[in-house]
Amino acid sequence: MFGKMSVKTSAASLARAAVLAALVALIAALAAATPAAANRGAQAATATPRPTATSRPATRTPAPTATRTPSPTPTVTLSAPLADLLESGRWHQLIGDCAWARREFAEIAAARPASAEAAEANYRMAQCYLRDDAVIEAAATLAALLETAPPDDPYRTPAQFLYGQTLAALLRWPEAEAAYRAYLALAPELQYLTWQRIAALRRAQDDLAGATEAFEAALARSPDWANTLQIRRGLADLALMQGRPLDAVAQYDALRGDNATGALASEMHYLAGNALALAAPTPVAAATARPTARATPRVSPTPPPTATPVPVPAAALARWRAAMDADITSRWAHAAIVALLDAGEPVDEFQRGVANYHTGVYELAIAAFDRLRAADATGRGGLAWYYSGLSYIALGDYATGIRELETFMARAPGLPQVADAWMAKARAQMRGGDMAGALESYRQLAAQKPDSPQAPKALWQFAIQQDPEPPVAAAAGRYLELARRYPNADEGWRAYQNAGVIYFRLGDYKAAADTWLEMAEAELPAFTRPVAYYWLGRARLALGDRAAAEQAWLAAEQAGAESFYGLRAADWRTGRERAAMNGRPAGAAQPAKIEPAPGSAAEKTQIAAWLRTWAGPGALDLPAAVLNDGDWQRGAALLELGLRPTALAQWERVRLRNEKDAWTLAALALAFRDRGANRLSLLAAEQVVALSGRLMRDAPAALQRLAYPMPYEALIRAEAAKYRIDPRLLAAIIRQESRFEAGVASVAGAQGLMQVMPGTAESIAAQLGRSDFEAHHAYYPYVNVAFGAFYINQWVTHFGDSLFAGLAAYNGGPGNAQVWRSWVSGDDDLFAAAININETRVYVQAVWSHYEAYRRLYPQ
Repeated sequence: MFGKMSVKTSAASLARAAVLAALVALIAALAAATPAAANRGAQAATATPRPTATSRPATRTPAPTATRTPSPTPTVTLSAPLADLLESGRWHQLIGDCAWARREFAEIAAARPASAEAAEANYRMAQCYLRDDAVIEAAATLAALLETAPPDDPYRTPAQFLYGQTLAALLRWPEAEAAYRAYLALAPELQYLTWQRIAALRRAQDDLAGATEAFEAALARSPDWANTLQIRRGLADLALMQGRPLDAVAQYDALRGDNATGALASEMHYLAGNALALAAPTPVAAATARPTARATPRVSPTPPPTATPVPVPAAALARWRAAMDADITSRWAHAAIVALLDAGEPVDEFQRGVANYHTGVYELAIAAFDRLRAADATGRGGLAWYYSGLSYIALGDYATGIRELETFMARAPGLPQVADAWMAKARAQMRGGDMAGALESYRQLAAQKPDSPQAPKALWQFAIQQDPEPPVAAAAGRYLELARRYPNADEGWRAYQNAGVIYFRLGDYKAAADTWLEMAEAELPAFTRPVAYYWLGRARLALGDRAAAEQAWLAAEQAGAESFYGLRAADWRTGRERAAMNGRPAGAAQPAKIEPAPGSAAEKTQIAAWLRTWAGPGALDLPAAVLNDGDWQRGAALLELGLRPTALAQWERVRLRNEKDAWTLAALALAFRDRGANRLSLLAAEQVVALSGRLMRDAPAALQRLAYPMPYEALIRAEAAKYRIDPRLLAAIIRQESRFEAGVASVAGAQGLMQVMPGTAESIAAQLGRSDFEAHHAYYPYVNVAFGAFYINQWVTHFGDSLFAGLAAYNGGPGNAQVWRSWVSGDDDLFAAAININETRVYVQAVWSHYEAYRRLYPQ
């Protein structure tokens, strides 16, 4: 139905006008109704504050459509002023409510089809359709934009790319390539990407020679290693598909370069071996499969007796052995061993065992080490017992694993792995229920290997495993022994703190004060000073000496005014120790007028005046070096296309290249903020303050607000108001969780601005009655912030309006928070110190510190 559109606007004709009229009417109708059955991935376009159920189309091929009789475009009256309607559409698209946004964009496109606003509305509407997999609707919208917008309209260029993308999704390959080729001239900075898209189109049509030509064009324009890696892999695959294995080898060698060791070298040698095996008169097909990240082939203990190895060229065998030598711990080395065994080649049993161990094939690792020991009484210097022990433990056979490790330690007491073996033995004893044995192993490790990095870790475990509830003085003594022996280890200062906390909880305030004074005066890292002085103040106050307490708290502030304990010391010193400890607003939370206003000339003036006091003369306009930087230009173009992660990666390089230039960094902070690159903006602002050598709170307010921004402010305030939460607290959580990047996901699977876990999101959706919720909706800001606000309120309320306990539950789980709360109920600072999961303890302290900054910068 929607054929290829010319990039340039042609002369008007009656026929084209009729088609355009039909297109405009169709787009308005599509945006006002649920997309067609073939595109059920789109949300319904009715105004709704939450997402509707979606599903993917069964096919991308559009059904034939009947010829329509064009009708005149009806006159549409706007429901609001044009500028307001467009701004509202932008906002709803930003927060992920594309159903609402599409309705407003469609209204603009229908009412003002020839306006500049209509071009933007159509482009944004197409982006919304693509997000929801409504490809046919997106294609229609983009076609209308390209037909109606003038040649100099800024949305024509990105629309041309997206039009190619939609046509490709609809399997209209020739038209998609024509659209992409038109884009080549419009965006030379992204030719490397466009040629890759063209290569993919040609490959999909089995035009392998054409795809190779396109990839070669992309390679000639590749701006960085990541693209070069992807392009050369594509060229290698195409070479293999065309029966040119030596050309594939050339690509793998180009990627490996001079690297003789490491995972990349191992992978490229392995893949080159596969290609060389294909070059044999009788290709070895079994070795050509590239292993996946998790499904690596298992190494057979012995080749099947009936198997007849296929002759493999010596060059291929050499490459597989080189893959093993490059990095025996990599999955590529493991796959190379499989290939060698399948070829009937002998493999070193030690390497075979190590490869099996590191890829989790523990039974076969043990078998390999058994064969090694049968042939070599030393077990390759004793390490066969070490790896066998670790393998047995991984399989849950703790007794056998411990015996193997004990044999290793007895046979090779001088090897560096001995300390690791002691730790592994102790952990296995704990898992097997032998706590006494584990404690003795930790003690033995510290006694026999006192200079090992594992020694303080062993003493830490020795102490915490004997730290009962309620506490006893003996536990404090064990912590002090560790702290005094290893003051420079991370466990050292933590041991001092734990010892002092135990004495404090026992009511022995004199011993607590002595411990924290010793900590403050010890040769510890500087960041520990505020910790020591804060608690010293608490102990002195408990002893009835308010003046001495205030002196200690002042020392904590001086040692780290913007650290968690520096901030808490200031609160206690000034009598505000309970202020905002429930995360609730003191009154009705309303946005205060911010001066200078973000984006105003006064904002730049304030920042520039401060910079001149220490960074010399300069200007806050982006310098030519940045504007002409290829990474900057590519980032801007990629962001227009909606390829946000790739765009931000380009801009990250620009930021890092200028990290020592205060003026350029400040200009970048403003530019990033104005373009919605929130994380990069706040990082640049933080670095500017760091370069000054001054405290954040001493920087101008305009710069501080760049470091502590409030994007999505209206959304944050609306959701906070539902639960009477301070919106500045939500902003502090978002800053810590995602740096205001809506599309981020953690390695654990947490999603979106407030990093809500999928299971938690499902539970919240059920509690809120959102039966139409689907997992990917958690990335939409208006859903994510709603769920995050609900969740933090749930746990702050559950724990009696204790913000620290609520934050601990948000990050570390409500079960853990309940345990910590039971230890130190009633004292939030003791609670924060009692958190024994490092990530959660740091999280609670960081969010509180951010919250303090937001309360200072954004008056209620």
